[in-house]
Amino acid sequence: MTDIPRKALVTGASSGLGAEFCRQLADKCDEMILSARRPEPLQQLASELEQRGLKIRIVEADLSSTIGIARLVETIRQQGPLRYLVNNAGFTTIGPFMKQQPASQEAMVSLHINATMQLSLTALGGMKQQQRGDIINVSSLAALAPLGGIAAYCGTKAFINNFSIALQQEVQAMGIRIQCLCPGYIRTGFHRTAYFADFDPASIPDEFWMEAEDVVSESLAALGNPSAPLVYVPGEGNRAMAERAIKKQLNEGFGS
Repeated sequence: MTDIPRKALVTGASSGLGAEFCRQLADKCDEMILSARRPEPLQQLASELEQRGLKIRIVEADLSSTIGIARLVETIRQQGPLRYLVNNAGFTTIGPFMKQQPASQEAMVSLHINATMQLSLTALGGMKQQQRGDIINVSSLAALAPLGGIAAYCGTKAFINNFSIALQQEVQAMGIRIQCLCPGYIRTGFHRTAYFADFDPASIPDEFWMEAEDVVSESLAALGNPSAPLVYVPGEGNRAMAERAIKKQLNEGFGS
């Protein structure tokens, strides 16, 4: 087992949280598979990581599509076993659900739910054989504190939370750890898309924003701490917000 290269697969690796996971996992890995839709930033990141001695493989894939998921599933089968899987790729639309295009909401379901399930299922086979492995499913604070205007996003991320909790119960005896990471606002390109044209980052107080570097650092520290919660919310302010939101959901009536 010691001769098997330590491999990580990170989706949504072209920027933001995904790229930061690659950088911080680099010292824990020998090889890394980077996946995203845009090949140019992936190649730039690959060059950076190769200078640190890692063997890098790039897989261009749109995980909101069946073809994209199948491509990455086959990559895991051929290149595995994985030591780390980070299901990070994601997006959201913004605005009332009744005004959203069905295609964009279906793509979100495929990316957040179908891709997470199929990549996890494929990776778990090799992890079970090795009796070790870590899966980080990137969810959102919105799964715990849902907001109008991003209804489908909140719903798909809530699936990730419950899927992760239940899956950990099934694989814990195999030496496999699951983390469901629920960050709040992060200073990345996530909010710099056409969907957020009317969103003003300045409307969110500074104390609710975190840097990607800090989110990933907290995530990996918690992953290595047996007493850390499986559903991990980085940032004290975010944890307090999540606790208030959950209490409100439990104690207030419909429509409150």
